[in-house]
Amino acid sequence: MAGGLIHGHLNVTYLLYALSAGLAIGCILQLHEPFRDQTTPATDAQSLIAISRSAAKWLRQFSALRHLMVFHAAFSALGTMYYYYFQSVMTAKGFSGLLISGILVITAILNVGGVQLTPWLQRKWPQTQLLRGLAIVLAGALISALWANTLGLVGGYLLINLLSAVIEPLLSNYYNQLIPSAQRATLLSISSMIFSLMMVVLFPVMGWLVEQSSFAVAFGGAGVVVLICGWLVFHRQ
Repeated sequence: MAGGLIHGHLNVTYLLYALSAGLAIGCILQLHEPFRDQTTPATDAQSLIAISRSAAKWLRQFSALRHLMVFHAAFSALGTMYYYYFQSVMTAKGFSGLLISGILVITAILNVGGVQLTPWLQRKWPQTQLLRGLAIVLAGALISALWANTLGLVGGYLLINLLSAVIEPLLSNYYNQLIPSAQRATLLSISSMIFSLMMVVLFPVMGWLVEQSSFAVAFGGAGVVVLICGWLVFHRQ
């Protein structure tokens, strides 16, 4: 809708956004905290320092959790950068607003399908094999940008967004299996922080590489790095 209205009706898109925000606020106001069962004794609240120390202890003791968080952050950062930088490529290649909107709609549909596909993937392959396979597919999609034509680049864009949609519920399931409920919120916040730090560093670096070379060279080179790093990490397991 925004893609169709943005040409000549930009103010309408802001109005729709404001109405959507108002609807969201109305939904939020209908939420209520559940009542705690009075027969269940309340536990003493932990201090922030105690929670942080406990989280740090878990990260020190469980290397698998650390590795998953770094893998998750790197994978998601590459997918996010490709998502945003390729929109500039579409504009530079003269894609119409309606065509770009259509590609984004297809991306959203594929993302929904990817989320639905995640439980099947998790049942079919063990964790290490599945993560290795996703890393290989991501690396291949990035490297293909070196020689792909416009249609191939669009296909890579859709595939990388699909992979990003798959990885989120997949890693969420793995985190829930590893992290006790008492530490889950804190450790998931740490995972989110690692992703944010990677984006702070990698996003401007990738932008600089795109300016100095091209989109294809920058992301194709990133795919080669992913392939090499993935081989080094998974080869030792």
